[in-house]
Amino acid sequence: MALQARFFDGVQSRPYTVTLAVSETAMRLTPDDGRPAVVWAFADIVILDKYDTSHPARLSMRHSPDARLLIESAAAWKAIHPYLQSAQDHSPRLAASWGTLALYAVLAVLIVVLAVHYVPRYSANLAALVPNSAARALGERVITTHFDNPVCVDEKGRAAFAKMLARIGSGIEKPLEYTPLVLRDDMTNAVAAPGDYVVVLKGLIHDVKSPEEMAGVVAHELGHVYYNHPLRGMMRYMGLSFMMGMMVGDSSVLDAAGTLSALSFGREDEAAADDFAVAALTRAGVDSRKFAEFFERHGGKGADEKDEKEQKGQPKGAQGAEKVMEYFSPHPASSSRAVKIRAEGRAAPAGSAPLLTAQEWQSLKNICDKTVPLKQWLDEQEGRHP
Repeated sequence: MALQARFFDGVQSRPYTVTLAVSETAMRLTPDDGRPAVVWAFADIVILDKYDTSHPARLSMRHSPDARLLIESAAAWKAIHPYLQSAQDHSPRLAASWGTLALYAVLAVLIVVLAVHYVPRYSANLAALVPNSAARALGERVITTHFDNPVCVDEKGRAAFAKMLARIGSGIEKPLEYTPLVLRDDMTNAVAAPGDYVVVLKGLIHDVKSPEEMAGVVAHELGHVYYNHPLRGMMRYMGLSFMMGMMVGDSSVLDAAGTLSALSFGREDEAAADDFAVAALTRAGVDSRKFAEFFERHGGKGADEKDEKEQKGQPKGAQGAEKVMEYFSPHPASSSRAVKIRAEGRAAPAGSAPLLTAQEWQSLKNICDKTVPLKQWLDEQEGRHP
């Protein structure tokens, strides 16, 4: 079997094929186009690159540095390699490979330290550096990943919801920009997402017993927006995400559970959002004590006082609501939380206008009589934000 290689003579730009004949001290390069043969002494050869399955060997000559011999077959390299012990080895492959591995190792350690220690510790500072457009894109991904429900857009229902939000906003000391939406989902919950999104689920509207109770839950989520808890939570979560992404090679495996886990706020964040809600409702002239009733019915006072048998006898919807509350927060509603809210809350001042009229409250409950697809609704929002 003839051993062949490609040869650049250093004069012409085009290579030509040569057949290799190996002796103890040299190898003969015989061009296939009839040109005169060339003899390369092994002692004069310079190794520019050693052969690897991913790249050819590249050889040159000390007295003809522009010439190149490319050995692209394992058989040819195996035949001449034993005779190259006296050749000058300028191959960077071995040193570079060790250097590259060392560099990767250092970078890996730095990434782990950054992800595990600094990202969670300085999540608030990092979150403040995220551009609004990036935060909104992240929020949209969170929403579309975990919900495919349509957005409720009944005109009268939206008007009633806007009135409730305006009333809550009148009790917030600094202007708060956010994007609210109601989804046709039967779960009993509301969620604050990155990008200042506040998602209210249809199940919450039908579960609460009064507009004031719903206003408490919504104001709580606005508290998370006010303190930028969703984006900070995502930043804290990124520490684990980075590490898992390096171990499995793809962080997308964490998308399903990870983004919701990132929105599971800690005890301090939940307490801050509770305090925010009570203060905002009180300043807005809304009975802030009603907020406690939601927790008393879902995982709070009522759950503490019921034994296991009674809890099994609860309506399916109530059990589901408790599970939802526990899923979105590592510190679910408790009797002490409800007691604290009721103790700090205040009744509406005498003569205060009702949060919603009976007709407006019914319209809000019917907000899902008309819907649009979630993606369509989000696309329509893009033009409204810089």
